[in-house]
Amino acid sequence: MLKTFQTSYIGKKKSRAVTALGLLSLMLCLTGCSMEGVPFANWDLYHSETYENAESYQTGDFSGNADEVQTLAVYWRSGEIKITESEGDSIEIRESGKNLTEDAKMHYYLKDGQLEVRFCASGATIQVKPKEKHLQIEVPKNMQLSIHSTSADVKAKHLEQEQILVATMSGDIEIGEFVAEEGDLSSGSGDITLDNMQVQEAAITTASGDVELSLPEKGAKIKYTTTGGELETDLDHKKTGNIYVFGDGKTNLTIQSTNGDLMIR
Repeated sequence: MLKTFQTSYIGKKKSRAVTALGLLSLMLCLTGCSMEGVPFANWDLYHSETYENAESYQTGDFSGNADEVQTLAVYWRSGEIKITESEGDSIEIRESGKNLTEDAKMHYYLKDGQLEVRFCASGATIQVKPKEKHLQIEVPKNMQLSIHSTSADVKAKHLEQEQILVATMSGDIEIGEFVAEEGDLSSGSGDITLDNMQVQEAAITTASGDVELSLPEKGAKIKYTTTGGELETDLDHKKTGNIYVFGDGKTNLTIQSTNGDLMIR
């Protein structure tokens, strides 16, 4: 699955026509979780789908460095995902729960510089409290990073990576300073907030979630497509069809929504 992500993400130049139903289905598949899970007395009970190479995965927290890992892909279900950047080349990934069963623990698989992190064991039925599955990720700069979440919020104060993909079903995406050559952010019903964008090219897609972003100093050229959403801004811009140009339009953004609004500041 990681190889598929790399191929489609690195080489993407195609248009993205994503419907709300298609986006939700995609998020569900990426996280490896079924919709059969139900909450019970503050516990989260759900069934994990099977994933490839399950016998090669290890359990528990991960520690490594950039020499070992060039690409990181995380598939998570609930709780919260916090991403920080290390000063050096260290990579640390750990979850909050300390007394989880082996099946319920984080699982990871490292091969040929590609690290995959999973919410739990392949094909397992587990019962956990969301607070036990908060994930803390510490990575160096300039990696290829992809985060796939069902309901977990994804938060980062600063991200400076080569390529970034963040996809959620209902979780919010909140990133402070966002620096990348290419970015791809998508959510079903979660909101997406970007406080300081510094990217060459990015695509943002939501179904019903709102998008709020702060543009780079030199502005941006935005292709905005929506069914029922609205664009709100006090900034000067030029509009031609569904193309909005702010400043010199150096940054290229493609933003699609079904019913979510777009707020630009």
